[in-house]
Amino acid sequence: MRVRYAQRPFCYMALFACLLILLTASESLCDEPDVIVPAEPEAVLVFVGDVMLARNLPPHSPYNPEPLDHAYIFEPTAAILDVADIAFCNLESPISGRGKPLNKRYAFNAPPEAAKGLRIAGFDIVSLANNHCLDYGDVALEDTMTYLVSQGIHVAGICERAKPQVPVILEAHTIRVGYLAYMCPELYFGEVCKFSPGPALAMKERVVEDVRRLREHADIIVVSFHWGIEYTTRPTRAQQQLGRATIDAGAHIVAGHHPHVQQEPEQYAHGLILYSMGNFVFARYARPPARDTRIYRVTIKRGGIARAEYLPHRIVPDRWRPEPQSTRWKLVADSFTERKDAAMTSNHTFTAEGE
Repeated sequence: MRVRYAQRPFCYMALFACLLILLTASESLCDEPDVIVPAEPEAVLVFVGDVMLARNLPPHSPYNPEPLDHAYIFEPTAAILDVADIAFCNLESPISGRGKPLNKRYAFNAPPEAAKGLRIAGFDIVSLANNHCLDYGDVALEDTMTYLVSQGIHVAGICERAKPQVPVILEAHTIRVGYLAYMCPELYFGEVCKFSPGPALAMKERVVEDVRRLREHADIIVVSFHWGIEYTTRPTRAQQQLGRATIDAGAHIVAGHHPHVQQEPEQYAHGLILYSMGNFVFARYARPPARDTRIYRVTIKRGGIARAEYLPHRIVPDRWRPEPQSTRWKLVADSFTERKDAAMTSNHTFTAEGE
């Protein structure tokens, strides 16, 4: 009896051990493997203002005794532009060398090699919807588009007069980015009216319709406007109304140009309005305020904007090219709401030029 009694604790311990092993095994069978959630893809878009590669650019520089090519002009900024997933500018001059100038005060016509300079600079898409695209007639406009496409650069903002423009849709890290470009009707007059195709005109109803249609095909929508009053540092009421209506229609980014100087950006609803990005490359006669420029960098996700910032630059006399004035990017905004399907109403008040 004594021996049998002494073996009971051992039996209980063995039974407990077996149960523990069975429980551990069953738990390990029920454990689900760790699920790794992939990060949401992001892409970087870069925006600059007016680029004019025609007359009055310096043929020589004291820093470079050889005749300048167009790649030289973009040397200080090429690293930023080229590393972006998509880089955009407003091309303020035809690229042709052919054609007859229209009867206007300023008519520009850059040589064919300018297109290669834009490609080396890192640009992926340009707007031609401006008041200089037809400076040398339809022949020069056709040449411009041909030279740009041959360098792998996309063109936005040109269409047949009575037809809507065809948007440019580019993909970056699986995010579809759609581009539209327009010129305000106030800049459309004189001989340029007789040509078709030509710049798409920024009629509000047309812009809103184009943006809504593009929403079916793009995750992010960028709309470029050639608008405003030259050398004014505040947007007009018309700029603000059109810019906000464009965002309300579903666009994410409005990229503005024409005033040649900076107009401060606005974060509006889910979007960003760059009212005027100023000159980026322009002639030597550019006024001092028009020499301050910026590179805007906008990080996007499929659902909208994640972050917007800019790096100050200046068009430096003697070298006449944009050069960075800081190594630190300045934050515009890093908190954007998701785009809503329904048009949003605005309670914003604004102080505009002329009020």
